Amino acid sequence: MTELKRTETPDMDAAVAAVFGSYPEGVRSRLHGIRSLIFQTAYGLYFNCRTTLVDTFRTLFPELVYDGNRAILLPTDEEPPWDSLAVCITATLTYHRRAAVE
Repeated sequence: MTELKRTETPDMDAAVAAVFGSYPEGVRSRLHGIRSLIFQTAYGLYFNCRTTLVDTFRTLFPELVYDGNRAILLPTDEEPPWDSLAVCITATLTYHRRAAVE
């Protein structure tokens, strides 16, 4: 696997920085590495196309750009819509837990 160098990433929201800061140094370093990797590689957020996630996101956030029912494409020439993406990521990370309850 090719080793990726950490690059400059956007400033971290104060609340997120506080959470990162609450972890021990070894964990915090890994979290920063993962965050950097995300910013280096993510031009889109991809989802299992067998879920209803993208349909839900399309209803909630029609202003976002979608690739069928499998991805939200992120702009490369402007600031991403952080608030909308936070909702989408949270829904994605909790999808199976919510599906099990329904």
